[in-house]
Amino acid sequence: MKRPSRKSVAIAAGIGALAVVGILATVQPLAAEVCITVYEDSGQGGDHTAFCAVGATNVKDANLGDNTAGLHNGCNRGLNQSSTWNDCISSATVAILPANTKVQWWRDINYAGGLLACFDANGTYQMNLSGTSDLISSFRIVAGSC
Repeated sequence: MKRPSRKSVAIAAGIGALAVVGILATVQPLAAEVCITVYEDSGQGGDHTAFCAVGATNVKDANLGDNTAGLHNGCNRGLNQSSTWNDCISSATVAILPANTKVQWWRDINYAGGLLACFDANGTYQMNLSGTSDLISSFRIVAGSC
């Protein structure tokens, strides 16, 4: 029986190592899905919907006026009713929010018109948006702290 040469053993070992490195290089940990659930009423009550994405800074809505999901009977505001989430949010919850991120709630669409509220959150957090109730038109999660 012929013994393999050192060269062929080295080549086979190299190919095996490359295969293992290739497999390890393609296996990445999955980013956690982050969700903000908004509620029509204070205390996390009434109609609600969730905004979810992989990666915290992908959770946002620049124009809540385009969103009706979960708002079954329209927004019951004091002055008038609306069929969208624009100016309808009174409370929210966020889960699995990584450290060094914050949730910003804006008066107008496209994150403009004044920052109404900012919450630093880490883990599960309930946000009472009293004082901003029925004024929010956009929100987003961004890096940093309030």
